[in-house]
Amino acid sequence: MKKLNFFLLFLFAAVAIQAQVQSGTYFFDKSSKNYTLGDNEGKRIVEYEVTFNKPFETKPKVAIWASLLDASKSTQIRYSIEAKGVSRDGFVVLITTWGSTQLNGIGGYWIAEAEKLEIKKEEIKVGQTFQLNNVYFNFNKWDLLPESF
Repeated sequence: MKKLNFFLLFLFAAVAIQAQVQSGTYFFDKSSKNYTLGDNEGKRIVEYEVTFNKPFETKPKVAIWASLLDASKSTQIRYSIEAKGVSRDGFVVLITTWGSTQLNGIGGYWIAEAEKLEIKKEEIKVGQTFQLNNVYFNFNKWDLLPESF
């Protein structure tokens, strides 16, 4: 019964954390506008702007990775991929290569995630009484100590 009361207390003061998530793909090759990763030598950069289908309520965290790489047979493969300028509305995929690396095409995936914090509240009526107890846990344990009840 005490555990049920404790659970109900937490239920009434619940904080619901939901995640907003969106994902997508990217792909660049020699037919893409301003694609320079397969030409010349030295540092070369290509950028692609991603706009989220629905803007996030808060600035998301973005993870991005490559799943396809088409490189010249005789080249050393050097590249970096970054998500730059992340905002609630989108971000920029920034791919860089350097040296003699010749990339004919590159593609991959991205995922954006932001926490949505929603606090639920229950009105306390005038004259209503309730007791808030301290909650005690063992170190590195999830179960409650008897002093919590």
